[in-house]
Amino acid sequence: MLRDPGSGLLAKSTVSLSFFLGTSIGASFSCLVLFGMSRLFPKSQHWSLLLATCIVIVALVGHDLTSRSCRLPQNRRLIPQQVFLLTRPIAAIRFGVEYGTALRTFNPSAAPYLLAIAVVVSRPFLLEAGLVAVCFGLGRSVGVWQSIFFGSDGWQNDVRSTSRYLERTASVLAGIGTALLAIGGIQ
Repeated sequence: MLRDPGSGLLAKSTVSLSFFLGTSIGASFSCLVLFGMSRLFPKSQHWSLLLATCIVIVALVGHDLTSRSCRLPQNRRLIPQQVFLLTRPIAAIRFGVEYGTALRTFNPSAAPYLLAIAVVVSRPFLLEAGLVAVCFGLGRSVGVWQSIFFGSDGWQNDVRSTSRYLERTASVLAGIGTALLAIGGIQ
């Protein structure tokens, strides 16, 4: 469905933008929950919370760097096939929503978990949480866009040879960013 939306630029663009819209909506649901969770923590965080956050960050990044594949808790179910029977733009939005929540799909690295921790410990404003959701949706959409616009064969070969390196790099960068946000929250 998403790999062959048609040969025309308009068809490809429509499906690609629909998928991005869906992933952003799905990520917005997740960020809204994380935004609510962030309000459970005091405004001025204590060193004990920083220490706990840093231990979790080191554990997640360490797990990602030392294992051949990410074996963190995740809902390893695929999107139901009924979704793909809808019209292409609607199917792309629906698939994107489920994919964007990061709750129903495979997570190949610890980066989504680190992003969730970052949202909770940074206590963002609602607009900032929305921006995080759009960026997460964008990140989840890039692979699909590459597949749609450049063909799945070449793209899959590139991903197959570099995916674990990219996943580990994303986890390290997410870990550094999360730690900086946690340190910045200490007052």
